[in-house]
Amino acid sequence: MHKKFHYSLGGICLVLFVMLAIMVHLKFQKAPVNIFINDTAIQKFILNFHSNLLTTLARYINVGFGLNGGLVMIFVFVILVLIFKKVNRWISAIYLLTTSGVGIRLNTEIKNLVGRTRPFVTQLITETDKSFPSGHAAGATLLIGGLFLVIVSNIRSLPLKVLLGIVASVIVLTVMASRVYLSVHYPTDTIAGALFGLSILHLSYPTFYKYSVQKSRKRSR
Repeated sequence: MHKKFHYSLGGICLVLFVMLAIMVHLKFQKAPVNIFINDTAIQKFILNFHSNLLTTLARYINVGFGLNGGLVMIFVFVILVLIFKKVNRWISAIYLLTTSGVGIRLNTEIKNLVGRTRPFVTQLITETDKSFPSGHAAGATLLIGGLFLVIVSNIRSLPLKVLLGIVASVIVLTVMASRVYLSVHYPTDTIAGALFGLSILHLSYPTFYKYSVQKSRKRSR
């Protein structure tokens, strides 16, 4: 485990998130960002794929990664970790619960601080709270990313790690795209949510690795 890599990546994600949050708070509370990241162009691109099937899928994703669905997934993931014999089960479960719980709570507070309104377009579902950052994107990053880090820290096969990384990335990107598709978020909201989730995961991962993986390996010698 490369501690400097995780701290550096987490720090970069946090700095980018804070810069984006400040920019949105100062200039784009009621408008799309079209500097560096073109919200309008990305929105139009995603909405070009509108279909009944995708709308149904996006609505299922909305429920699955919403507050109630997210709590169920956290519970399921913790159970899976507890029955997975190759990991330090209790520390892994605490890691997932802590990163997800703290991250989702902070995300709600940041929404109120930034104060960005939802896009002024017809929403396919009803969302009335603030928009930035996306709670679904942050939650998906924390849940799927956290589970990914727990699993890959206990396997040695590089191809398997890459495959799991691709799967995790596709899931998170799909959740992000679904929020824009449903017209309840600007693309920058979802990017910010992912950056926020990644910063929490990478900044906390070295501590998890120290108390979980390293101690488990020492005991097995």
